[in-house]
Amino acid sequence: MVRTQIQITEEQSDLLKKVAKEENISIAKLIRLSIDHLVKNRFIINDAEKKKNAIMAVNQSFHSGIKNISTNHDQYLTESDES
Repeated sequence: MVRTQIQITEEQSDLLKKVAKEENISIAKLIRLSIDHLVKNRFIINDAEKKKNAIMAVNQSFHSGIKNISTNHDQYLTESDES
């Protein structure tokens, strides 16, 4: 493990002590778990956002302009086969 030193406010220190005591773990472990949680959630959110953006891009790229395609898709497919 890498040893590091940080500065936090009194309020943050009090909260860390309280949560560490409630969870029956050391403050150091609580900080490590918090960092892991933050990083994991950040990447999950980024991945979800990337997927959402990709889907939106595909939806915009393939817009046909035809308003009734969901109800008349068979007719449009038949017409395209006959061409």
